[in-house]
Amino acid sequence: MHTPVFIINRENDTAHLIDWEMPRWGDPSTDLCHFCSPLTTLWKSEFRFKKDSASTFITGYKNRLNNVHLKSTLEDRIRLKMPFVYLRGISWSAMAWVNYQNSSQKIWNKDTWHKLNQYMDLSFIQSLFLPFMVL
Repeated sequence: MHTPVFIINRENDTAHLIDWEMPRWGDPSTDLCHFCSPLTTLWKSEFRFKKDSASTFITGYKNRLNNVHLKSTLEDRIRLKMPFVYLRGISWSAMAWVNYQNSSQKIWNKDTWHKLNQYMDLSFIQSLFLPFMVL
């Protein structure tokens, strides 16, 4: 069972849900990879970061880091982790796509089915991994 994590702002009398799946202390590059991944941004929208806008976002994040080591290595860690984040997302999507083929599937959502088909399209998968290919 996962425990949600909240930030409580007593000054503004607000509460903010920041993580609901697997909250843990870790490298910010992992969350940034997931945040910038098309598998995340396209899930319930049609938004996909352009290369320049993702770089601008990551640079803005990096410029606010106080830890010199984290700041100086952030982009390298993102570059190294991103293909594995994509592999995990594509693998999960493939598993869900196969499960949706089962006629006894109890929960079936038209939008999810459409998105899973988009993610299983070869040109979409190639668009994820092509930047990491050595040709």
